[in-house]
Amino acid sequence: LIQRYASERIPPHTLIVRIEERDPVLALEREGQFVLVDPAGVLVATSAERPEGVPLGSGTIIDTASPAFTAVAAVVRDMPTDLRVQLAAAAASSGQDIEFTLTSGTRVMWGDDANTQRKAAVLRAMLASIGTVSVIDVASPESPVFR
Repeated sequence: LIQRYASERIPPHTLIVRIEERDPVLALEREGQFVLVDPAGVLVATSAERPEGVPLGSGTIIDTASPAFTAVAAVVRDMPTDLRVQLAAAAASSGQDIEFTLTSGTRVMWGDDANTQRKAAVLRAMLASIGTVSVIDVASPESPVFR
């Protein structure tokens, strides 16, 4: 479960070890269980019940070797924590058509994995100003759309 580590020796008697653990970004349903995977597709944990705070993946992202998984995992990893905890589900058939469902039921059309921080800022602003709607499209963050 260790993603990376570093050690530093400070003479005469100090050793500092820094450890960064793997964080799950998606839950995938497999054989009646939920597997939690990190952005590299590495299995972090398994659970008999659907875990909270980790979006459930569907579509072609269930294949951790697919471009769709890579794109969705990168977006979830880079998304600010306040938005990430609102994600209930993630889906994509390619790396160009990422879609999320929020815990409120709102569908978010994300598009590709480019400009994640900009799209997140636009999504945050839209959620704060318009409240709950059925669909928010931030694929083009310069001209977002909602219904």
